[in-house]
Formats: sequence, structure tokens, C-alpha cells
Amino acid sequence: MISLIPKRLRLEAGIYCLLSCLGAAAGGYLISAEMGASCGWTWGILTSLVLGYQFTSLWLHLPDNHKTGQVQPLPYLGAANWITLLRGGLLAGLAGFLLMPKPIGWLAWAPGSLYLVASLLDYLDGAVARLRGESTALGEWLDMAWDGFGAAIACTLTVIYGQAPFWYLLVGAARYLYLLGLWWYQKRGRPLDPLAPDRVRRAMAGLQIGFIAAILLPVFPPLATSVAATLFMVPFLAGFYRDWRQVTRQKTLYSLRVPPVLSWFIRAVSVTISIISLVIQYRNLSSPSLFIMSIGTILIAMGVIPRIAALMLLLHAGFILQADISNPYAWAQAASMILLLYTGTGKYSLWTPENWILENRIGD
Repeated sequence: MISLIPKRLRLEAGIYCLLSCLGAAAGGYLISAEMGASCGWTWGILTSLVLGYQFTSLWLHLPDNHKTGQVQPLPYLGAANWITLLRGGLLAGLAGFLLMPKPIGWLAWAPGSLYLVASLLDYLDGAVARLRGESTALGEWLDMAWDGFGAAIACTLTVIYGQAPFWYLLVGAARYLYLLGLWWYQKRGRPLDPLAPDRVRRAMAGLQIGFIAAILLPVFPPLATSVAATLFMVPFLAGFYRDWRQVTRQKTLYSLRVPPVLSWFIRAVSVTISIISLVIQYRNLSSPSLFIMSIGTILIAMGVIPRIAALMLLLHAGFILQADISNPYAWAQAASMILLLYTGTGKYSLWTPENWILENRIGD
């Protein structure tokens, strides 16, 4: 079957293998220089094993590099598949940190950065495929394979680094448990319905990915992230359970859509907390902190890029908690911003482009 694959397609797969090897060697060298040879070898070997699995999977699925309704593979991978492969390489590098001590120095930023960039590429590869007409069965398979793998690795690292409680591993395992449940259901001869498209599901997944990337960065103290991880986990898992009931033809017990009144109420509470925090801490805050808190509060109050403003204030609260874990105003602001990220600002918002990005796919 492989002999029927166009020569250029096989050549591009080989180039990906070569580039992966060079990337693993370069990464191992940098880690060795920062943390010692043993860490460099550990990272390099584990990353190479994952890359080897990825390349083998790619090679075996090359016949699927065709468009819907066609059989003949395209003679090239295409820009979208190359972006997906790059994402897979970044996630392989992320997996390399599993058996290492927690990175130090500039490397402390590497796991979170790798996952953040890979997540942004996840949004980009699908958009490129749809806009360029390059959607293929191979691209869909690679995309789904890397999605679950990346979440599982990233969630495991948050637990290993003490940034999330052990039960947060359920977030990384959720997709696999969901698929296992569907397989078990089918084995019992039960009928299944297709999963209906849902904008709320997409938004929740995007927020969860952003949160995982954020707590992998050396910004938030473990106590704060453990509390936040639990808050983020509950609605996310509730969404999977709701989807399970819908696919298995059971009655849906609840909706994850936030009532507009509740969104507006959380927005009002968040603005109030930020204003009180500003007034009380005015003399103790630096000029950059005053500027960030003031701008963020104004944007949320007006409903202008409110979720981006909430993320900015959440990161700011994290830096404050690193210096003073007992600061009640930073805790209150962090909690309110987490809620706002989930609910949005509701009615009377002037401009919320991030809502569309979270809920839709470019090119649809």
C-alpha cells in the first residue's frame, strides 16, 4: 500500500522525521547545558520515543491523505498538515519533561510555553485546512490524536509540579474515558447518536487549555492553582457527562449555557472587587500594577474584550500571590476572574471578539 503513495508525500514524511531528530538533539543539548547531562539524556530519549511513535503513525496513515469522498492520496502534505505535525513535535517535547525534575531557570517557562504554542497551532491548522481546501482524513486523524495526547501530558505535568491536585488528572483522561465508555456502550449493542455541535463545548475546551498552559508557567503559586484547577475542572467534566448522556440517548439533566442575568451579575461583582482592591491597596501598588488593574477593570466594566482583560487581571493576581500568598484582595480578584472567564460579561457588552473565537472555527 505504501508503494502506491506519491513519492513527494513519502519524501515530505521523511523530511519531518529528519527535522524531528534535529529538534530532539537540539533540545537535549540545551537542557544538558542548563540542568546537566542526565536531564538532557532523559528528555532526549523520552522525546525521541514519542517522536518515533508519531512518525510511525504518520507513515502508516499516509494513504489517508485524501479529501472527503476521494481515494487517491494528495501528492503533498499541505500547510495545514505541516502545522499539525509541528504541533505534534512540540507536544513530544512537552512529554520529554515527564521523567525529569521540575525545570529551573529559563527552562521553567518551557513546558507551559510548549503547550501554549501547540494549543494555538491547534486552532490555526484547522483554519488553514478549511480556508485552503486542504482538509483530509489524515489531518483529522492527526488532529484528534494530538488533542487527547497533549491534554493528558499537560495535566500530568501540572500534578507532578504540584500546580494541581491529583484529581485534576481526570481532565487529561476525560476524552479517553469518554471514548472508552462509548466503546463499552456499543459492545452491549446499545444505539448511539452523533454528538451535536455545541459552541459552549468549544468555549469550555478552549478555556481549559488556556488554564492548563497558564498554570504550567512559573507565575502562580501552587495553593492558588490547586483551588483554581478544581474550579475549572468541575464544569469541564460536567460537559463530558452531558455529552455522554446526549450520545447515549439519555435525558439531558442540565445545560451549561450561562443565563445572561448571571453573566451580568458576575461582571458587576468582578468590577466591584477590582475597584475595592484598587482603593484599599492604592498606596502599596506599583505604577505598572495600578495601570494593569485600572485598564482591566475599565475594559470589563465596558464589556470590551472582557475575557482577555479577565485573563490579564488573573495573571496579575497570580504575581501578587507569589509575593504574598495571604493577600485576600488578590484571592478575591483571582476567583472572580476565573468565573468571568467562564461566563463572559453578558448583556450590554460593547465588543467581545474573543467569544466568537472561542465558540467558532475560522473557515466554517
